Amino acid sequence: MIGRTSQSIAQVAAWLWSCVGLHWPEKIVGSCILLFWVMVPYFWFQHHHQGVRCVVEPGWFDRLVPFHPMWGIPYLFLYPMALLATLCLTDHLALRRWWVVNGLMPLPAWTCFYFVQTEYPRPTGGPWPWPYSAIVEVDAPLNVTPCLHSAYALLAAFLLAQTLRVCRPAWAGMWAVTLLVLVSIVGTRQHRVVDVLLGSLLAAVAWAWFRWTCGHARQSAQTTGQNQGRGPPNSPALKKN
Repeated sequence: MIGRTSQSIAQVAAWLWSCVGLHWPEKIVGSCILLFWVMVPYFWFQHHHQGVRCVVEPGWFDRLVPFHPMWGIPYLFLYPMALLATLCLTDHLALRRWWVVNGLMPLPAWTCFYFVQTEYPRPTGGPWPWPYSAIVEVDAPLNVTPCLHSAYALLAAFLLAQTLRVCRPAWAGMWAVTLLVLVSIVGTRQHRVVDVLLGSLLAAVAWAWFRWTCGHARQSAQTTGQNQGRGPPNSPALKKN
């Protein structure tokens, strides 16, 4: 059983490595543009907002996860997860729609940041070890609701779960890492549980829209292929980018 599991993981790793080479310039450039697209407004809204600023405190549910600065390590796992999810995409049409979904998902959050800015005071003390010290230095305790960190972590997890479903150990490991990221968001006192849940809702809506648009586009391509005599649906001709 261990041998079969190791072989399965090796096959998935080999397949993931083969995916990296497909459209890799667009994947790398697109990831950099997306990071810029999300981060610049996020930090801009920390200094520019219209409306009220609400100071929130941790509830009893938030205190179930004790604060510790070392939660900052899994907190940063989001970034390799998001990059890995992008690298797994092999269909050029799906890759384009992935960028659109990732770019539109923060719009509701930005609206909340502008009109109702929430502040979540961090624990006092320090000096803090790295990477938590870097997190609190760069990121002010603002723009708390909803949590975009959980939104992007879960959106990447949904795509990776679909990709890794053929290998149970890799699939389970991916969800374990995702859970660790979500818990670390609360453990670093960057966000409350309710903020994480609202961010998760954003991810669920974005993922549903991504699946729907990809399915609709695939169906349209298959219909066009049939009308042009390119063969039946799911034929190899239709799978070319």
